[in-house]
Amino acid sequence: MGIREVRKFRRIHIGVSIILGFISPLICYLLIPNFNILNQPLSYFGIVEETSNIWFYSLLMIFLGVVLNGERRVDENIIKIHQNPLKIILTISSMSLFGLTFFTMEQPLIHNIFATIFFLGYSLFVFLYGLSKSLKTVRGGRPSLIIGILMLSSPLLIIPFPSYGVMEITHISLTLIWNGTMLFKSRLIT
Repeated sequence: MGIREVRKFRRIHIGVSIILGFISPLICYLLIPNFNILNQPLSYFGIVEETSNIWFYSLLMIFLGVVLNGERRVDENIIKIHQNPLKIILTISSMSLFGLTFFTMEQPLIHNIFATIFFLGYSLFVFLYGLSKSLKTVRGGRPSLIIGILMLSSPLLIIPFPSYGVMEITHISLTLIWNGTMLFKSRLIT
């Protein structure tokens, strides 16, 4: 497999992961008619028999997409001195997302630890990516800074809502928007 085929496969996988990130919660929502996003987190899909397999495989695909896209963006756009810290944050947050596929809400302590590390870690990664990219050009890092700030402030949605569901949907939507933006920009460049 040549370099062009690898790039094409990576782009296709990231694109499918982004689409899956939007579609899988909707499918799971349709399969569980009594699900209420205001009272239950999205992780509930992982413990319900009708949706657990869909949720498991969706998280695995999204995990791979997050890793492939994040590492590629860091390698392409960030100066060498900032690459290692960003890759460490990306690795830790991605491995936490991977851990969420195996530790469902049935193991609440481990699940909550992985979820917290992923949500905060990936938000921090996007923000620091934008900050680091802004050192080259302010305009180039602005979208990542804005999305990173929104992602970091999404936990504030827990205050008005009794569940993590609204916060999770907001964070996941911002994650998918950022990954889609980075994928689209890279298609214009390469």
